[in-house]
Amino acid sequence: RACAPYRARTKGKTENGVGYVKKNAIAGHSFPSWEAFEAHLDRWEREVANVRIHGTTGEAPIIRFARDEIHRLKPLGGLPSFGSLRELTRVVGNDCAVEIDTNSYSVPWRLIGERVAVTIAAGEVRIRHGVHQVAVHEQSKGRRLRIVDPVHLD
Repeated sequence: RACAPYRARTKGKTENGVGYVKKNAIAGHSFPSWEAFEAHLDRWEREVANVRIHGTTGEAPIIRFARDEIHRLKPLGGLPSFGSLRELTRVVGNDCAVEIDTNSYSVPWRLIGERVAVTIAAGEVRIRHGVHQVAVHEQSKGRRLRIVDPVHLD
């Protein structure tokens, strides 16, 4: 029987791992930074979670992983494990641009005040109005920069 979307409590064992981490690794702790939080989780995983005797299997997860699963993993051949993609909606400002991560990317001036769809992937910012792609820019690595295609201002 399929579970309802966004209803974690109906998924039983699938979601139990989240509760285990919340109650055993995070509860009662505070962290001064994201890096400190990640370091804590890394240590907890290595020293607590992976070496405990699991209630269902009766063995430590790290032992079971080494015996049954690690040999089934395949190298990705230098490819990232998943595509990093963000989709946003923006309104074109009076300066013929949309703001993304503090940077300003130009679009054709005719779109001032219009809503556009923005896709950020593979180092590119692609901007669409309806079904038409209206601008493509290289994603800026800097902050507070203005990236302009002079054709957009004609």
